[in-house]
Amino acid sequence: MIFDDLCRLYDLKLESDAVPHEGWSCERVSWELVIDSDGSLAAAVPLVTKASRYVWMNVPEQVTRTCGAKPFCLCDKVGILLGCGSKKKQEEHEKLIECHRAFFDGLADAGIIAFIHFLEADRKGELPCPIANRNLEELAVVRLLDDSCYIHERAAVRDYWDSNRGDWGRDLEKDLVKEDEVPLIQCSITGERTRPASLFPVPKGFSGVKPTASPVNFNC
Repeated sequence: MIFDDLCRLYDLKLESDAVPHEGWSCERVSWELVIDSDGSLAAAVPLVTKASRYVWMNVPEQVTRTCGAKPFCLCDKVGILLGCGSKKKQEEHEKLIECHRAFFDGLADAGIIAFIHFLEADRKGELPCPIANRNLEELAVVRLLDDSCYIHERAAVRDYWDSNRGDWGRDLEKDLVKEDEVPLIQCSITGERTRPASLFPVPKGFSGVKPTASPVNFNC
């Protein structure tokens, strides 16, 4: 009964956009990187308030990052987006470029084209002001100059992500079974037949709950 009630509550909140839709997650974002149509960086703007060094924002879903994990789509750590910092950050930057090129190959959107040019730019390890080394672990989103929304919020980009997110990072997981090859099972809560989840998002925003804890035991 508790899970059934929680499921209905989630559906109600989903209708009012009070929770992220499937394929999206709410993350702590600290920076806005503004780019020109050719991918050049025009500005780096801190998204800070008097009370916090970040803002909560819905971005393409970010799962717990482990060794060899896929990079995040259109929102990642400052050091990875810029390709600055440690050798590992630079390696993750190259993987980020590869994933975005492959995934968005079928989308002719000005924001995506500019974003890929931005990733490909050689910054020779130099950090744009006011970003410092201490900011490299903070998340950033990207906005096209003179655009009123972030690139991940552009209508064509949102629709493309919603329709094709299962292919994100597919080239890095050649040995994994494709999503459409996974057999359907019956959900123990709703009774619907669907494909099982392979990853469960880490709970956020619960007072006293450790970020690695899971409020649900899935052995049912």
